[in-house]
Amino acid sequence: MTAAPNNTDTTLASFIWKNADDLWGDFPHTDFGKIILPFTVLRRLECVLESTKDAVLDAYARFKDQDMSIDDILINVSGNPFYNISNYNLSSLGGTKTKANLEDYIANFSENVRVIFEQFDFSTTISKLAKANLLLRICNNFAAVNLHPDVVPDRTMSNVYEHLIARFGAEVGTGSEDFMTPRDVVHLAVTLLLEPDNALFEQKNGLIRTIYFEIWPTYSDTNYIALFDTNNDGDI
Repeated sequence: MTAAPNNTDTTLASFIWKNADDLWGDFPHTDFGKIILPFTVLRRLECVLESTKDAVLDAYARFKDQDMSIDDILINVSGNPFYNISNYNLSSLGGTKTKANLEDYIANFSENVRVIFEQFDFSTTISKLAKANLLLRICNNFAAVNLHPDVVPDRTMSNVYEHLIARFGAEVGTGSEDFMTPRDVVHLAVTLLLEPDNALFEQKNGLIRTIYFEIWPTYSDTNYIALFDTNNDGDI
């Protein structure tokens, strides 16, 4: 496994984007982000689940035929709000049935993760890579990068996503704001939403405010929200 560059998130994003070198000639440069972004997400999720994967598989084998909520059990065993019950990972897909095995891998994530890859239209990406005989190479490339949270903290990973999205925007000839809400817009929205309640947060210990955030926020977005938790006993 290749250790991720640890000096800056920009360097790590550039390191990941080097997968584009394998795509030249088979894919237009405007498609690079459509391939690199979901594989980055997949590898991050894989690294997060790595330590409990065997326990999740054991629990699934034990409880799958019993009359109980297997989803709740697997989430509890996983220690995360998602899980995967496939025997595959990016490094074990093999060279003969790579496409079918990767599809099995994605299909056996919990539903809240599957919907992410559906939004990426990842099944189409898999088919195109397989047709170009590049699927195994790209899978191996990402399998070799260690994106475990102990190595790449959440803040750094969030910044990596932002850099990759910005790079994708540059490749397709448009701004990253077409794919990601700019930080200043998030900051303004949170200010307008929570500023009227500042006095309440200061006066009432334990006050709870729930925010419906309709996008998949980055670590930076959630930090903006946390800045407005002016009372240590408050909960946002």
